[in-house]
Amino acid sequence: MLSNYPACFFKEKTGVCNVVFPDFNDATTFGNSFDEAMSMAVDLLAGLISVIKEENGLVPVPSEPDTLKPEERYPELAEDCESVFVNMVTVDVDEYAKNNFL
Repeated sequence: MLSNYPACFFKEKTGVCNVVFPDFNDATTFGNSFDEAMSMAVDLLAGLISVIKEENGLVPVPSEPDTLKPEERYPELAEDCESVFVNMVTVDVDEYAKNNFL
């Protein structure tokens, strides 16, 4: 089953891209490019949901992307960024875990 969550992306002028998942207590990752950041975001999302499921916890309901205001919520990350945007991150958690986690 696919899981689809909004993430806030902060692309710096250097190309580094920070990613924050507001629905998961502001869990954060990054990459040296957008593509690497997206790959890391998929990995983080799969890991977060896998752990919650293993612990029989409640997986949060995804926020509506248009309700997120990354510049307001994370001004310290948005400062001096080339671009700030919300993008959906999608992963089949069970399939990803089977192929990537021990």
